[in-house]
Amino acid sequence: MSTRLWADVPEAKDFVRESRPPPDSLEYQPVTGTDPERPKPKNKAELKAMEEELESAIGQNEAVARKRLGVKIPPSSASRTAGRQ
Repeated sequence: MSTRLWADVPEAKDFVRESRPPPDSLEYQPVTGTDPERPKPKNKAELKAMEEELESAIGQNEAVARKRLGVKIPPSSASRTAGRQ
């Protein structure tokens, strides 16, 4: 009790109640901002299409690398997809 902290809030004085605006008219603004718009998670079909697109890009990049280097390296995308099934 010496710290003067109470669980029950004491009744406000008359001058305080008279000077306060009505609670309905208060327009609080958030100080943390709003949550950003996030993309929705992809479903199985979209993930499969993305995987196929990336696998295709890997094959194209490896073909370009083999052509530039002039080395006959077997395509590794066939070995990657065979181990997944």
